[in-house]
Amino acid sequence: MAEAIENNVRKLIIDEQPINPKYYEKMSQLLDALIKQRREQALGYQEYLRRIVELTKQVTNPETGAAYPKALNTSGKRALYDNLNKNEALALAVDAAVRDSRQDDWRGNQFKIKRVRNGIRTALEKAEGQGSASSSDVSSDLSVEGHEIYHTPSAESLDDRADRVLVLVQNQDEY
Repeated sequence: MAEAIENNVRKLIIDEQPINPKYYEKMSQLLDALIKQRREQALGYQEYLRRIVELTKQVTNPETGAAYPKALNTSGKRALYDNLNKNEALALAVDAAVRDSRQDDWRGNQFKIKRVRNGIRTALEKAEGQGSASSSDVSSDLSVEGHEIYHTPSAESLDDRADRVLVLVQNQDEY
């Protein structure tokens, strides 16, 4: 029974991963830790069920699983925040750039996609120029219980960052 529950939670995490890669990678690591504890019989079954319910709530409602600044009131803004090194100003700037540059049916048109990408690139470039996303900030490691979850290479170019953020934005329903 426990394995069926774990498989269902894992499927949910995998299905949601493209929407917010960093957040769902963290949820995957938490699930792995919970499975390990169960297999080592470090948890009683009731405690295991309580924790798996808690994790499932975090997976299905990311806004309850982490403390986000008030300005990050949509799933798209929260995904940008999580994947832009928890930089609130940069997440809001990229969100505004996407909203300003997108056009109707932009996902299906290469020219419209390029316009959105250029808006993202400009927002990233401005932030870099202001020092809020300097090259030292580009390298980020997020770890849970000593495990590396997500790593952004410090050598990532501005164009590569813009492409990575564009993919993230394309996976958001609100844009």
